[in-house]
Amino acid sequence: MARKFLIIGATSDIVLGYLNSEVWNQDDYILAHYYGDKKGLDSFAEKCVCRCEAVEADFLSDDGIKSFCDYISEMNYVPTHILHVSALPVRTMPFRMENWSDYQNQINVQCKSFFEILRVTLPMMGKAKCGKVVSIISSCVVGVPPKGMTSYTASKYMLMGMLKSVAAEYASKNIQVNMISPSTVSTKFNENNQKAAELAARDNPLGRNATVEDVVPIIKYLLSDENTYVSGVNIPITAGEIF
Repeated sequence: MARKFLIIGATSDIVLGYLNSEVWNQDDYILAHYYGDKKGLDSFAEKCVCRCEAVEADFLSDDGIKSFCDYISEMNYVPTHILHVSALPVRTMPFRMENWSDYQNQINVQCKSFFEILRVTLPMMGKAKCGKVVSIISSCVVGVPPKGMTSYTASKYMLMGMLKSVAAEYASKNIQVNMISPSTVSTKFNENNQKAAELAARDNPLGRNATVEDVVPIIKYLLSDENTYVSGVNIPITAGEIF
């Protein structure tokens, strides 16, 4: 059976790690959302045996969200697999210095965009009686949240709550919806917050941050045909720092 992937945030290092390690078939199709530099995605598409269509959309903008959802609808694109990895870079600052706009921007990029995308895709997936959804959350929703990251943490909790509710509603439709919550991952996403990344590595039981290679195998399992019964869970990947 041909697989139809919808990937949100396809230029992230985690997604590119997954794309380059997955075994693709000629009849697979990937609809990949991105915003900004897509060199890594272009490099993957050039060597992939299946078709990979890149679509740019700015999820900070309501118009950007709407145009992307309209494109899915116009294509009548019914994904069999959805991978969601979309967030604004983390900014560490005291709560008293944050503005509501910080919250609104994180909510738009992480939650509102995915809410609108799922409203388009899940009813179609439900009719097909199959589908898998995986979203990268964060270990900030497991245990004690980090200090100075309230807008980021709040949006992750909102995203997790939405996806748990969706998992419950669509379980009878044979749709598995799961989340993965790694601790700090060594990627370009954290390049502008090196001090926080260094502190996270110091406090980790293994003395290092997670790598893309630590996260990708969990994504692969949750999106694989082998996963027929796991749904509604949030899997922490923290080397034992947080259970």
